[in-house]
Amino acid sequence: MHIKELVLDNFKSFGRRTRIPFYEDFTVITGPNGSGKSNIIDGVLFALGLARTRGIRAEKLTDLIYNPGFEDGEGPSGDREASVEVVLDNSDGKLDRSQVVSAAGSDDVGDAGEITIKRRVKETEDNYYSYYYLNGRSVNLSDIQDLLAQAGVTPEGYNVVMQGDVTDIINMTPHERRGIIDEIAGVAEFDAKKEDAFGELETVEERIDEADLRIGEKEERIEQLADERETALQYQGLRDEKEEYESYLKAAELEEKRADLGGTRESMESREDELEELRTELDERQARVDDLEAELDEINREIERKGEDEQIAIKAEIEEIKGDVSRLEGKIENQRERVEEAETERRDAFVAIDKKTEEIDELDAEIRETKVEKANVKSTLTSKQTELAEVQAEIDSVDTEFDELKADLAEKKETLEERRAEKNEQQREKDRLLDDARRRSNEIGDVEDEIQETREAIPDLNARVSNLHSELDKAEKNKASIDGVIEDLRAEKEGHQSDLAEVEEDIRAKQQEYSKLEARAGDSGDTSWPRAVTTVTNAQFSGVHGPVGELASVSGEYAKACETAAGGRLANVVVDDDGVGSDCIDYLKQRNAGRATFLPITEMDDRGLPSLPNDPGVVDFARNLVDYEDRYEPIFSYVLGSTLVVEDMETARHLMGSYRMVTLDGDLVEKSGAMTGGSGGGSRYSFSKSGKGKLERVAEEIHGLEDERQRIKSEIADIDDDLDDARSRASDAAEKVRDIESDIERAEEKLEEKEERIGELETRLEELREERESVDEEMTALDEEIDAADEAIASVEADIEELESELADSKIPELSAEADEIRADIEDLEARMDDLDGELNQLQLEKQYAEDAVDDHHDTVESAQSKKADAEEQIDEFDEQIADKEAALRRNATPSRSSRRSSRTSKRSARPSKSRSARRNPRATNRRARSSASSRSWSRCARPPSGWSGRSTRWRSRSAATTPRRSPTTTPSSRRSSDCRPRWRSWSR
Repeated sequence: MHIKELVLDNFKSFGRRTRIPFYEDFTVITGPNGSGKSNIIDGVLFALGLARTRGIRAEKLTDLIYNPGFEDGEGPSGDREASVEVVLDNSDGKLDRSQVVSAAGSDDVGDAGEITIKRRVKETEDNYYSYYYLNGRSVNLSDIQDLLAQAGVTPEGYNVVMQGDVTDIINMTPHERRGIIDEIAGVAEFDAKKEDAFGELETVEERIDEADLRIGEKEERIEQLADERETALQYQGLRDEKEEYESYLKAAELEEKRADLGGTRESMESREDELEELRTELDERQARVDDLEAELDEINREIERKGEDEQIAIKAEIEEIKGDVSRLEGKIENQRERVEEAETERRDAFVAIDKKTEEIDELDAEIRETKVEKANVKSTLTSKQTELAEVQAEIDSVDTEFDELKADLAEKKETLEERRAEKNEQQREKDRLLDDARRRSNEIGDVEDEIQETREAIPDLNARVSNLHSELDKAEKNKASIDGVIEDLRAEKEGHQSDLAEVEEDIRAKQQEYSKLEARAGDSGDTSWPRAVTTVTNAQFSGVHGPVGELASVSGEYAKACETAAGGRLANVVVDDDGVGSDCIDYLKQRNAGRATFLPITEMDDRGLPSLPNDPGVVDFARNLVDYEDRYEPIFSYVLGSTLVVEDMETARHLMGSYRMVTLDGDLVEKSGAMTGGSGGGSRYSFSKSGKGKLERVAEEIHGLEDERQRIKSEIADIDDDLDDARSRASDAAEKVRDIESDIERAEEKLEEKEERIGELETRLEELREERESVDEEMTALDEEIDAADEAIASVEADIEELESELADSKIPELSAEADEIRADIEDLEARMDDLDGELNQLQLEKQYAEDAVDDHHDTVESAQSKKADAEEQIDEFDEQIADKEAALRRNATPSRSSRRSSRTSKRSARPSKSRSARRNPRATNRRARSSASSRSWSRCARPPSGWSGRSTRWRSRSAATTPRRSPTTTPSSRRSSDCRPRWRSWSR
């Protein structure tokens, strides 16, 4: 296996697609320095992945892309790419097809006799990419290396010997040279695999050790989980036991509920008895209503008997009484609603009392704890105050002797602080001036450096402008040269396009001819023999040789002329004798297979040929141009006769009348002068002994023309590529001209800016130097003032040291420190006392609020009870007024019934609270009666009523004098209903 061909496209110095052939033995590439010889080796290494980027003399892959003299960042925008394709001759079968298929990952790799490896590098605006292809299939570098390794080509091998490798091998030690031989022989590969195996073995052993450690950890974890399981099982048993006890508790509660249910049922029975009594009362009152309605009817009848004036007056009085009655009934309904509202308000107040009472208990506990802590803190505070008094007394006894010294010392210290403050202020001012001077010095240095840099940049800018003008001239000349190349390529392309149009026209003509021939062809093959001929040949008669067209052959150059000369006789069947021909005719009749012409060899005459004329354009007799066996000479003497083949119609016209002639294009001229020709000439049959019929010949011509067309298209494509490359270079050249012009303009502007900047910087430099001199003067004056302040501070400090030495033997500092510690403790204790007082006050305040809220709720209960009692009294009063109105109504109705009305009124006055209400709304009356009975029993209670539960039995009597917030309109019944109530606890149903 060897490299057959190398194709480089846009790779390094190869700016266009270049094909370089390699031969099996020895190929040498020569050329001057810089011509790109080494780039060919780099291309092989690049495509086969045998070297890194630096091994092919490049910093990165994008440096391998063709760059026609552009600097970094310049050149055409958009994607750029380069590719190298290595074609390997694998005709010796070094690599079989299965290996190539495995590496490519696809069965579509073509013939393994030739292996194509291609690598392409593409640069985009953001990044660059590298691709590998194996016989047109995209693969990875590892796939390429694995495949080549099977053929003995490896990156570490010496398949490619680079510059300097021979010298290195000569200078190697024998041991190093043995290593190279091992690599070439493949021994090094096995040594490397052996080392890899040992490395993997060590890795496996390490993993086994890790697995053993993990197993130990898992076993410890299993033991831990077993302990947890025991704990969980114990928990589960305790939980089951708990559920059992809870079920017992629920059973006990169920028994209690059943007992409560029995009591509730007894209460229901008593209520049902009461309900029965109320129903009886309702029936009595209903009877009373019926009596009153009868009286009303009688009164109405009496009214009708009275006079008109009296009747009108009585009716007016009756209507007025009825209106009063309706208003009173409405007031009764309002009072009943007040009763219901008061009852709801009373129940809500009891619930709120219960909540507030619980809150008061909690606050009491917190208050007790706070008081205990406060007592402890107070005791500690008292002891600390006593201790402080003792220390202070001791200080006072000693301090009298040193008051003057302490006063002098305090005065000196105060003076020292003042002097230090003045010095610090002066020092800060000095620091500010130093910073200002330093900043100005730095700015002066920066300005001087900038001036120097700007002056140094001006010569470079001038040189830059000069160089840009030179580059501009070169770029313009390059652009003009590229434009000339583009014009030449366009002209060349137009010529190829003209040739392509002619070839395509020929292809269309041949394709039409092929279509016609194919349409005439039948199922029997290319020659389209008639059915009769096909029937006879398929019958396999003895003595049948076949059609004339199958017994001879002719070269493609003369095929059309000879076939036209033979015409339909090509379909005649050659037989041994007339007997065979007769049998074939009978066979066709029996089969009704059509007609055919048979040529018996024994009966045909062998005619001789006239002399061949020597005129220009004469080819030969058609019989001499057809190749057939000698025994068929009589047959072809009959089929072709003495037809003469000429090159064109001009030659035929010159010899017209002397010979039967046919041109190479298939035009026929009879000896009689008849001429046959035009487009689509030739016979429908052909000579096919050579294995190629007319259809095949036309197909070959079409294929030849197609190859020619592809060749021209390839050349046009190459020209297009050259044009694109030239246009790209022209665009690049134009862009470069514009860039250079822009660079010149920017460089000149920058030069002017530099000169202006130098003037501005020199002016600023003078200003900064003047400011620096002013700051230096101020700093000198400040230094003198600071020196004077230092002298004053030193004098005061000496006085302070003298006074402190006199006080050094005194116990006052120690006692003062101890007193300060005690005072700090006292302050902490007093702060804690304040906090405790605040907390205690807060808790007592919250308790007071809760108690006030309880009292308010009790007042709410009393108020609701009072409202309820007032409403019930109002209802009784309204019932009495309604009864009086009814009595007045009856009196006005008739005097004759006064005695009867008096007796009824006396009966009604005996039960004033029930007469009207029971008559108008029995259910409301029942509710009122029950509510009144409940309130009366509640007001007389000394303990909670039946059906109410609570946690306190502390009850007290409360007189009217102890209720300052009672309404002045409280009735005696309401006072009685509020005489007894719970003190701290509420009762809830």
